[in-house]
Amino acid sequence: MLKNIFKHTLCICNLGKVFVVDNHEVLRYTSWYMNMNLLRVYEKKKLFDAKKPFSKTVVANMNDWFKVELTYTSNAIEGVLEIHKIILQGIDDLNAGRYRTVAVRIAGSTVILPNPMKVPELMEEFIIWLNGATKDIIDIAAEAHFKFVCIHPFVDGNGRTARLLMNLILMQAGFPPAIIRKEDRMQYITSIERAQMTKDTSAFKEIIYEAVSRSLDLFFEKEEPQTTAFLTIGKLAKATNETVATIRYWTKEGLLPVAKRSNGGYQLYASDVIQKIEQIRVFQKQQRLTIEELKKKL
Repeated sequence: MLKNIFKHTLCICNLGKVFVVDNHEVLRYTSWYMNMNLLRVYEKKKLFDAKKPFSKTVVANMNDWFKVELTYTSNAIEGVLEIHKIILQGIDDLNAGRYRTVAVRIAGSTVILPNPMKVPELMEEFIIWLNGATKDIIDIAAEAHFKFVCIHPFVDGNGRTARLLMNLILMQAGFPPAIIRKEDRMQYITSIERAQMTKDTSAFKEIIYEAVSRSLDLFFEKEEPQTTAFLTIGKLAKATNETVATIRYWTKEGLLPVAKRSNGGYQLYASDVIQKIEQIRVFQKQQRLTIEELKKKL
């Protein structure tokens, strides 16, 4: 378990000037843009903390939301191995919960990953670093994610395990989990590869800052009463007995309109979309229409 990193919190700075937030001395950063985004996250965090404890309704709503988007994990070596075993159970039982013993590479990438013989030692060093890290907690979570994928200790499931580890660190520090949206996936992957090649993690950290910020926004949105009923993709899937993947596909193809986006950047649907989904299923079953033909019918 981590012993030290959660004692060090709230670090904000601006172009070489040191500030103090909640009686904690802050670290220096080099990017004004990153600093301002991080500052906004902490401003939201203060509002978030001030609203605790959340009502049972808000907690239930957020649990439903995150069931669609996320799973949780542990962060000690034993915990990392165990959660990796859970992730790959039934998919790759041979390698589940075990460090890789073969060389691996990332498809389409020129990044060279560590020799498998070095993985156990690198993981021990990683845990020592994690237990002694004293930076801003969001940066620690982001760096833990990045360092983990650079070690790439498993044959498969490294990214999923890294994201779960990152979110454990955030949640133990009082933040909601950060979600990497499907539409941000390519930018997220590209930022990791760029950081591995150039040692510049700024673009990657920006994505993490935005993800944390969106998750905070989600709590505020769930708490505020809605005058107009909008459905999240998870609720729409439940209401229509469709899968989230199907609804995302139909949305991408232009069959389902997005009514608005939440402050957290997530797609919201009007209630009349339920009827449109029913129409799509009827047309598919009775007339076997293609996507283009469905567009004309709808």
